[in-house]
Amino acid sequence: MVTVPFKKSSGAVAPADGIAPVAAIIAASAIETTLVFFSLFILPRDTSTLRLANLLYIVGSVNNCAGEVSSSLMNATHADSPWLVVGLGNPGPQYETTRHNVGFMVLDELADRTLPMPSTFSIHKRSNSHVVETRFGDKKVILAKPRSFMNLSGGPIAALIQFYKVPKENIIVVHDELDLDFDTVRLKLGGGDNGHNGLRSTTKSLGTNDYYRIRVGIGRPPGRQAPADYVLRPFSKEEFEGLPLICEHAAEGAELIINQGLELAQNRIHAL
Repeated sequence: MVTVPFKKSSGAVAPADGIAPVAAIIAASAIETTLVFFSLFILPRDTSTLRLANLLYIVGSVNNCAGEVSSSLMNATHADSPWLVVGLGNPGPQYETTRHNVGFMVLDELADRTLPMPSTFSIHKRSNSHVVETRFGDKKVILAKPRSFMNLSGGPIAALIQFYKVPKENIIVVHDELDLDFDTVRLKLGGGDNGHNGLRSTTKSLGTNDYYRIRVGIGRPPGRQAPADYVLRPFSKEEFEGLPLICEHAAEGAELIINQGLELAQNRIHAL
């Protein structure tokens, strides 16, 4: 099992990740500009064309420096932005063990991994969700389980994004997948909803389908059983025995996406 360190604040303020690059940009640009500036006074007065060129160079350097500083600060701000990991499911004890609620099960696994002790979900009234605030390494992470029914998942997710100021590229949704065999976990970015009401609601509320998905296979229903009935049935006894390991793989996938990126996460999880 991969553990997630939980870091308590020491009260000290750490330097922002983007400060060093910004200082370097300013220093380098200042040196260049100073050299050219002094050349204006060293060069003979009759070299007016060269003096004008140097003046234009100074203006250009200042503009470039400003642009690089702005870009560096934006990158630093993005690096400090929180991540949101949402599990899809239906609220209520009657749905706890159903296939459609495997997203909730994975979120419970993630909450159990926090240190120094497992975390407990609490109600977040503004988003109508159960949430845990934690860290994966140096990244702030919000774990969430909407309290709405599956087909209304988008509303709470949108509210969480607004409240915690989560960039849309920092969203991971964990859900059940009929088109994957049981015990299969797959990771991807974007795509359609494939008839999944929770994904459909999420995409509609976010206005985009470009968010990470952790797809947990539940397999197709046997015989002529309707998919809508199948997903609301509990896992079989045999499936329950394998669920803990599957949830561990899915939870590890979420950690890897956040800390190492999608490609490395896929290479690891898809090989299991």
